[in-house]
Order: sequence, then C-alpha cells, then structure tokens
Amino acid sequence: MKNKKILLIAFKFPPYPGVGGYRWSKLSKYLARLGYQVHVVTIDWKMTGANTLLEDVQHENIKIHRISSGCPHNLRQKKLGNRYFNYAKNLLLTKVIDQLFFWDDEAQRWGRYLIPFCKQLISKERIKVVIATGHPFQAIRHAVTLKASLPDIKLIADFRDPWIQHPGYQVSIRRYQVAKDWLRFVLKNCNLNVCVTQGLIEQYRPFYPEANFVSIHNGVDTEIVQKLPTAQIEYDFVHVGNISNGREVPCSVFLETMAQIKPDAKVLLVGNMPRKIYEYKKYLSNLSINPPVSQEKAFNFVQMSRYALQFNAEVVPYLLSTKVYEYPALGVPTISINYGGEIEKLILENDWGCSINLCKDSIHDKLRGFLGSPTRAVSFDQKYCYNNIAKAYSNYIEWLLSI
Repeated sequence: MKNKKILLIAFKFPPYPGVGGYRWSKLSKYLARLGYQVHVVTIDWKMTGANTLLEDVQHENIKIHRISSGCPHNLRQKKLGNRYFNYAKNLLLTKVIDQLFFWDDEAQRWGRYLIPFCKQLISKERIKVVIATGHPFQAIRHAVTLKASLPDIKLIADFRDPWIQHPGYQVSIRRYQVAKDWLRFVLKNCNLNVCVTQGLIEQYRPFYPEANFVSIHNGVDTEIVQKLPTAQIEYDFVHVGNISNGREVPCSVFLETMAQIKPDAKVLLVGNMPRKIYEYKKYLSNLSINPPVSQEKAFNFVQMSRYALQFNAEVVPYLLSTKVYEYPALGVPTISINYGGEIEKLILENDWGCSINLCKDSIHDKLRGFLGSPTRAVSFDQKYCYNNIAKAYSNYIEWLLSI
C-alpha cells in the first residue's frame, strides 16, 4: 500500500485520564510502527490523571492535532478542592448544560470545529482512510457527515461501547428517536463498523442489519509487561480499575463472601470506589483501597497478588474490560464475578482462572473450590497483544482500499 496515511478522530486521546483513551493510544502506537502515518484529531486535555499514556503516542509517525471541542470538557475532569463545590459543578453540568446542549454526549457540538479542520487535513495530506472512535459517539456521527462531502474516503466506525442500547441511556422519547436516526445514519454510511466484542455487534446489528460489521477485540501491550521488575506476593486478591457503572454489585458480593469464608484475606482495590465499598473494611481486616495509579504501577500490584479480580456489570454482559487481557499477560489467574456472556466464555476457553456466574453459580461453593485447588499456570495467547491487533486492523484498512 503506497499511501499509508490515516486520519483518526478520537475525542478521548492521551493525555485523557481514563480508559477511553487506552485502545487507540495502543493501536496508534503499533500502527505507526507498521509504517502508517497516523493523523489524530482530538482536543486539548489537561494533565489531570496518573495514567495519561502520553508515552505511547510519542512517535514520528503520529501527528496529533488538537482543536476546540465546543464543550467544557476539562471542567468535567477537574476535581475541585471542596466536595460541595464538586457536587455543585456536576449538578450544573449534568442537569443544566448537558440537558440543553449535550444531551447525547459531550462531542455533540464538536462538528463545527471538526469537519472543516478534517476537510483541510484530508486534502493537504491526501488521506484515504478515516477511523472515528466512540464513546463519545457524536464524534462518529460527525465523521459520517464529513464523508458525505468527501464520498471517496473510506470510513471505519470503531465502537468501544453501546450507544443508545445501554440501559443507562435515558432521554425523552423524542430525543431517543433522534439518536436512533443518528445511529442508523452511522451504520448505513460507514464502510466498516468495528466493535470490541461479538456481543457488542449483536447490540448494534438490529438497528441496521445490512451494515458491515467485524469484531476487533481489545488487548494488552506486552512491551510494558516485559519491562516490569519481578515482584513478591503480598496480597491474596487485587483489582485494578474503577469500581462503577454496575460493577460495584458483583464487587460487593465478592467482599461479602470473603468476609464469611476468609475475613483475614489480603485484598487490594486500586482505583476510584463508591462509598459503600469502603464500608467492607469493617468486615475484612486486611482490605486496602488505593487511588488510581499509573499503568506500570497497576501492573506491578497485580504481580504482587495470588489472584486478580474482574467484575462485570449485569447490564452489559457483552463487554470485556481491558484487565481481562492484562491479568493473564502478567501470569496471574483471574477470578471473574459476572453474569455470564462473553467474559465467561473467554476465561473458560483460555483457562485463565475461575468464572463465577452470579445468575447460576453459588459463589461460596465455586470460590471455595477454586481457592482450595492448586494454583495453575496461566498461558497467554499472542493474538491478544496490541501489536497483533494492530496488524488485524491494518489488514482491514488495506482491504477497504482495495475495493
């Protein structure tokens, strides 16, 4: 392929301080190494977190263009010194500003800046392939509007999450119909619709069955794993990542169970936690809770544990958190507390540890049985490494350019 220039439209991109920037920080890194010149159009994120992943996107083939967002995006991330101020700020954003201007998501008014900038960039660099990733999904909608005026470009929609299918998506009937039309508009006009799991594809397919779908899963950057120093076991269980969006329910079930069968277990939770999780310190004498840390430090914590914890929310059994790939890459068995779905299948097929389906399993019996068995070695399939995932993406890019 002669022209190896691509345009990535990513509202969330390093130094965005959250998991939303993770997938494409890694894919950009490895696509750049494959010889692609990756032009990223994003916004100006302030350094507000420990895990910015900026080091991943420092490459001569990655050109980052930061433009206005049309939204107070940094204010959303900013932590004010007083919790009452934070509450007032969040109330203002969610109940007033979002309801008036960003009722679908924070990229809703990005198009006025994004589309003209991208038109100029595509013309100047002679770019043939555009990839738009969401959440926020309005970034993808704006990319489809861009394609309408530049019909020769090949457009890939990269869906990391459900859009209007998510149970937490609550808007008026009129607004839901508008968003549904947007979703169908996207699926119909993208040359390829990529989802991170097969289950997520099935969430999107009913809205436009004729759309072209493929699944390209998430994974782990094994380069970071290989650089980690050896660590001694200090904990029985470690979970890295925020406990939110329904994951606090299986986490609570696990902690309640441990309080009954092994109240002196050494449990470490790393990330932002709801207040109710802190209450379990009354029942688990060795429960520790750490704030978010860098990716390297999080991996190091996992290495210091006998078992790694993973929790899936009941409302989204078709999603897989990135940690489900990271734990086996670190050689640590996973204990997944879930409600079935793709996570259960993945763990059992790869023999990555123990899957406890709260819809059908007794957590007491299954947890006791697993912990009472000899610890087994965990193997890791290289297809879950981001360098190989980038190659899969490259194959689809080349295919699109050939048709």
